[in-house]
Amino acid sequence: MLSAQEKDIWTPPQKDSLLTMLDDMYNLEFDKFDQKLVRYRQRFPERPEGRFAHVMAWWMKVTADIYNPKYDTIFETKLDSIIEDLERYDEDDPLFPVAEFYSNSATGFKAIMHVTRENWWSAALEGRIAVRGIEKALEGKIPNPDARFGTGLYLYYADRIPRRYPILKPLFLFYPDGDKERGLNDLLETTQNGVFAKVVASYMYAVILYTREDKHQQAYEIMHSLVERYPQNPTFLMWLASMATRVGKYQEAQNSLDVYLKRTESGKPYYPRSKLVMAYFRYGSLLYKEGEFERALYFLDKAVAEDGLPESSYLERFKAYAMLQRGYCLEKLSRMDDAEKAFENVLEMPEYHDSHQQAKQHLERIIKMQMRQEKRRSSTSK
Repeated sequence: MLSAQEKDIWTPPQKDSLLTMLDDMYNLEFDKFDQKLVRYRQRFPERPEGRFAHVMAWWMKVTADIYNPKYDTIFETKLDSIIEDLERYDEDDPLFPVAEFYSNSATGFKAIMHVTRENWWSAALEGRIAVRGIEKALEGKIPNPDARFGTGLYLYYADRIPRRYPILKPLFLFYPDGDKERGLNDLLETTQNGVFAKVVASYMYAVILYTREDKHQQAYEIMHSLVERYPQNPTFLMWLASMATRVGKYQEAQNSLDVYLKRTESGKPYYPRSKLVMAYFRYGSLLYKEGEFERALYFLDKAVAEDGLPESSYLERFKAYAMLQRGYCLEKLSRMDDAEKAFENVLEMPEYHDSHQQAKQHLERIIKMQMRQEKRRSSTSK
């Protein structure tokens, strides 16, 4: 029911040039992006989109090394500065609702960062601020296809988080109820019709399908398309390797990891060395699935030996995963004494998911097998 004039303010001038600029950003060509953004802001200084583009650029830079906590303060400071800038629009300004929308969206990116790190409490707190724009979008008062991105994430996680973490339920008492299916549908619509949020919605949608909905083939197809379009993006490339492995496309997964390792080991910008531990683990796991146990051990050993990880890093878990996978490989190679040591080492590491349970089960199996062998030897000697 919005008037034509109200709808017009939501259409950014030179929309196609904005999309080209964003393509440069997603492909990590930040010099091109910055040059185009400067020209756009000089030509349209009043438009909120020019300011918000900085949020998108910093999001891409941070997600390239999302598990390094040293970037948390930098990213939040940048976001706070942009939010403050967008909040300077007077309520009488025709562009005020557009600026307000992008201000809430910037706050939403704080929530997304915390969701990515599984910091659910912080995500919920930031989401309470961003929800001001979410409520308007849910009521159809924002004629911007990107609004579906915000509603999609909110509805999905507002349904999921209180179920998984009941302690957070009070934070959602006075806000719209979650709706997982509608949330997924809103994200899907953004992947098809969004402007600023089209690509990031595709990325988040694929990750949700893969990690939380067990729709691995669908997630793989989306990520494959993103890598084809943005081949320089390390985040998309690493996810593709994982998804391709899961759906049995081993050669594609290996090709992706070869590219990732080559770029990282050569020091390519936005390919942090700290993520080598993840890449080595994924390569070793892939080779294990292909039955190449000796080659798998080579990469798993490199993952275990990798140091210089950020303090209290999410990446530390990949050392435990790699040690567990080493044990599996050594079992397949009938090197039981070495396998036993690998599983014992897993138990000395912090537990991630069911790593200790898996190690204990394999240790019990090895011990039982050794006892049977000892009985047979004793019986033969008699």
